[in-house]
Amino acid sequence: MHRNETFHQSTLTIAVHLAWANLDVCTAEIEEIQVVVSGTDHEVQELRIRDEEGKLLVEQPAYGLTYKLNNERWMNVLLRLPTRWRGSLEACTISAPLHVRGVHGTDLTCDTVSGDMMVSDLTAIDLKMRTVSGSIRGAGIICEKLSVRTVSGAAEVMDCTFRQGRAVTVSGPVTIQTPEGFQNFSSTAVSGTMTLHAPLDAADFTLKSVSGRPFTEGVSLRPDAPTIRTSSVSGNVHLISHLEREKGAGGDR
Repeated sequence: MHRNETFHQSTLTIAVHLAWANLDVCTAEIEEIQVVVSGTDHEVQELRIRDEEGKLLVEQPAYGLTYKLNNERWMNVLLRLPTRWRGSLEACTISAPLHVRGVHGTDLTCDTVSGDMMVSDLTAIDLKMRTVSGSIRGAGIICEKLSVRTVSGAAEVMDCTFRQGRAVTVSGPVTIQTPEGFQNFSSTAVSGTMTLHAPLDAADFTLKSVSGRPFTEGVSLRPDAPTIRTSSVSGNVHLISHLEREKGAGGDR
């Protein structure tokens, strides 16, 4: 069964809450917001899609309560936004893939429990990416505030420009690479390794840890440099500058 509903692009707040259905969010040269659903008859019919006082809600009735996984259930939800859309988006899944690409908004939240998350070509004022055991893969991101949270899933966010950044993990490894300088960055970990690649020659970098160790490569410590505050129990923190690599590549040419 297929279902296609449209909403005016002036709707600036969108929340999608899915229990197990695949969620894909993208932009296109269209004039209205589109919600395209495909799946078994019962699952598509019971999906709630409604506009409540200017807020678009897309959710399964069982979201956050109980759900059963079996071979008879499947559903794909595609949210297509106009390229000129600028608003607040909350995209959440529990045990299914989450893909978000090409979206330009104010507050963007991407949240999954065990499904894998892929985000690309995003701009936002405040961007949050959260997972429990699923992996996070991100690239081509520009934001003022960046927040990456994971429990045991691995997170890798590349080509990410931010002014203020924060990463939190329990046991999952987190890697963030930024092509530009930033104002401050903080991280908290239990046993997960934290790695930050940045074009820095100096940083005000500290690590509070029980047994974890800080490692720097190509970065000197200086109090007037960008601030990096990290804490962990046993996880190591790596701060790596890619300035020397870029200079070397330039010299080779």
